[in-house]
Amino acid sequence: MRKIIFLLIVVMMISISTSFTTAKASGGDYMSYTDLYFEDYHNKLLYQYSDEELDQYDDKISGKKFMGWNAYYFMKHQKVFYTEGIKFMYKNTGSTAATYKFEFKEEKITKRSFSVTGSLDVSVKGEIKKLKAGLDTKLKIDYSETSTKTTRTTWSTNTQVDPGTTLKISIKGEGYVDQGVASKYFFWVRTKKGAFEIFNIATEYYCMEKVKV
Repeated sequence: MRKIIFLLIVVMMISISTSFTTAKASGGDYMSYTDLYFEDYHNKLLYQYSDEELDQYDDKISGKKFMGWNAYYFMKHQKVFYTEGIKFMYKNTGSTAATYKFEFKEEKITKRSFSVTGSLDVSVKGEIKKLKAGLDTKLKIDYSETSTKTTRTTWSTNTQVDPGTTLKISIKGEGYVDQGVASKYFFWVRTKKGAFEIFNIATEYYCMEKVKV
């Protein structure tokens, strides 16, 4: 009877391992930013990779393992610059200058976000996002309060907008991206497979721009 149960488990695991799909990356809040680019222009975000490009790293994680994860980083700590979005925009079409006072309220933001492909998963617990199924433990990702949340500075300012000028206030910043692939094994059978991307905010600031129109 035990042999039959074991065989059923093996068959089930094999059927799981042969049903992988390399879905396009999803999950990262930063994918909605209006602009994000790498300091090294050769690099790109996970969703921009083709299936063929990600498959080239499969040999790094395909070694048989009795239990647990195999993981491999193919990009580590690459610097990015981003614009989260325009928070305020005003166009002075009049004939006299206009003065505005802006007040920005305190706001908590998540410093780390993830995107995944294939059968890898991301979970959300409150304001904190995590990689599921123990992959975060394998990658030694720390989810302490101080490393996952930060607060935007509260401040106010007066600014003058001349005629024929557009004022834009946006949030910009710098961050770092790590990318890799991972497989999880159960009784030497691969049960999960995919790629992951970790986006970490390093600095963030309000940016005020005046543009003549």
